[in-house]
Amino acid sequence: MGIIEKIESNTTFIKISSSAKNPCLIASKKNENGTYTNKEIRAITGTLTGIFFTKFNSPKNNEEIEVVNLKLQDEGESFILQSARTFPMRNIVNSILGCGDDLGKIWILVYGKQNGDKIFPAVAFKNNDQRVDRLLSIDEQKALTTAITNPKTGELIKTDYSDLNKKFKEELLKLNEKLSQKSESEPEIELPSDEEDPIENKSNSKPSVNSQIVDDSDISDDSDISDDLPF
Repeated sequence: MGIIEKIESNTTFIKISSSAKNPCLIASKKNENGTYTNKEIRAITGTLTGIFFTKFNSPKNNEEIEVVNLKLQDEGESFILQSARTFPMRNIVNSILGCGDDLGKIWILVYGKQNGDKIFPAVAFKNNDQRVDRLLSIDEQKALTTAITNPKTGELIKTDYSDLNKKFKEELLKLNEKLSQKSESEPEIELPSDEEDPIENKSNSKPSVNSQIVDDSDISDDSDISDDLPF
């Protein structure tokens, strides 16, 4: 079952696909018959109008996962970028929070970044057509993570991001207080389930978002893209 939130009925939902071959964004639009039409896009633009958090139970490990939902408006259209606490979403959040009081029209691009023999989803971000400094540097983020190692071998088992996620959530809630413009009269509708991979349902229909062709100039050497690297 999906999650319930008061949003506009014509909202387009955007998710991050971490496909090893083609990291991108997936735009999902609800049809009249209740199904969703999905399409791969590269970038979205818009003005951030609100932030909220939802949860769902992951069928893979029977764990409750918290989802970050970013509400945006662009040229009369509404959409929500939603993701669990993944590397790309932390990157996006870190960039948004780095804008401070200058937060305006944001541009988010998801693309494949080569790291050795692997490709992982990376993010390029602009605010009012300008690149921004992120709120936390890599070292500051590392200070809020904990390495879980094998007590016998010392090998890394996993990295605990709980404190980092908590820090970002606290800052997002503060930002949402400034942005909050939600109307009590907005209708309740069901969001698409976070348990499903939207890339399975592709369509050639044009999504109701600002999709863009990626230009090499959008990914310049000075764009601090190293912050996208997992640590």
